[in-house]
Amino acid sequence: MQPKITESFIRLKKVLESIPIEERFKGHDPFDGLNSPIIKKSILGKNRLIRLAWVQLFKRNPINLRKMVGIKKQENPQALAIFLSAYCRLYNAEEKEEYIKTINYLADRIITLKQDQWSGACWSYPFAWQARAFYQPENTPLIIPTAYCFNALIDAYEITQIEEYKTIALTTADFVLNDLNRNGDSKNFAFSYSPEDNSVVYNASLMASQVLARCFKYTLNTSYKDAALSSVQFCVNAQNPDGSWTYGQKSFHQWIDNF
Repeated sequence: MQPKITESFIRLKKVLESIPIEERFKGHDPFDGLNSPIIKKSILGKNRLIRLAWVQLFKRNPINLRKMVGIKKQENPQALAIFLSAYCRLYNAEEKEEYIKTINYLADRIITLKQDQWSGACWSYPFAWQARAFYQPENTPLIIPTAYCFNALIDAYEITQIEEYKTIALTTADFVLNDLNRNGDSKNFAFSYSPEDNSVVYNASLMASQVLARCFKYTLNTSYKDAALSSVQFCVNAQNPDGSWTYGQKSFHQWIDNF
């Protein structure tokens, strides 16, 4: 099996790197349906149920209808972060200097796309998103892409030693502590998905905890460690007897998945 995995990876990497770097990392997202002008600029976009159905149409349809309805390919900070961490792993495995150019390019693009009006570095999806629990307008910072971007910038710093990457990444702790909402009490609590909601989604809260823990590694700021421990304990307390977790706390978040 291993040779087949390696061969598949090499083929994918070759195709990817045949595309000019300015277009290489742009694409569509399963949840980008609300980027269509048809829904964005009409009364349809005002209705929660229509937004939810529209998003699911593009997520689940086996035929990609995005071009027909004006949904363009975009840079998604979370996708850039996944690519960046992947190239960091490639560099660590092979130590090829050719990867440094791509690492720096992706790190710089992630920094360019960060949201600046919050307490610290944070990132959003380049589209509005309607979930069952809440609606997130375009450019609302979310902990999921933020955590991916934070980790990727730290990964890049550990290879390049470019201080800017670490300095910006470490301010993410301020976003987590000051801008995300909390559910629970002063001892144990969950972080919200964004500054705009009060939902309890366990994997999202744990990603916020992980950001604080990794920031503590570099800063030894005990407030990061204490908040990380409190938020992890909240999620530990919510674990089912069989070892699993539901997706979240609300009645319609009671499914169990890989998170």
